[in-house]
Amino acid sequence: MKTTIFLVRHAETKDNYEDRIAGSMVDSDLTEKGIEQAKKLRERLAKEKFDAVYSSPLGRSMKTAKLANPNGLEIRQDQGLVEKGFGEIDGMIWDNVEKNWPGLKAKYIATGELPGVKGIEGFEESQERIHAALKKIAEDNPGKKILVFTHGTITRMLLSKLMDKNNAESMDIKIRNCAITVLNYENGSFKVKSINDDSFLTSS
Repeated sequence: MKTTIFLVRHAETKDNYEDRIAGSMVDSDLTEKGIEQAKKLRERLAKEKFDAVYSSPLGRSMKTAKLANPNGLEIRQDQGLVEKGFGEIDGMIWDNVEKNWPGLKAKYIATGELPGVKGIEGFEESQERIHAALKKIAEDNPGKKILVFTHGTITRMLLSKLMDKNNAESMDIKIRNCAITVLNYENGSFKVKSINDDSFLTSS
């Protein structure tokens, strides 16, 4: 029995706008642009009939979920959907990170690694955590269509696992604000149907 999951990254936040590292330990409100994105997302999602809605408990995800939830269903919070943890650089603007860790941003973009930074949630740890959370949601809702609001990096972690990409290769997966990734779950495994659809944000 096939379960379909619409996996959505939250709308633009002030942290996104400021180029701030926003992991599991920090949060910020949506920008005006982000609020408009969430409204357009709602129009897109209204074309679907969802049976359940889940969200990361972080404020940026919940705010997006509340604005974009098209069917008025209860939003169930799931800690397994939170963003990846970035340890001691969580909440820092990248320019300030560079003062203490010169060249770190370029290293991260090229390899997905953050050498020398303490307290980071590991690549495989992130993958397994989000995969387990989505698998449980799918198995709790067999044959249904589920809407899930989460975050950019943790979505990339999930897709890297499903697409068998290593940490460096995963950096080629760009998850934009409010973009929709569709997964099918059947016979114990996920298949990626589509990735990163945000065409509705620019359509007239």
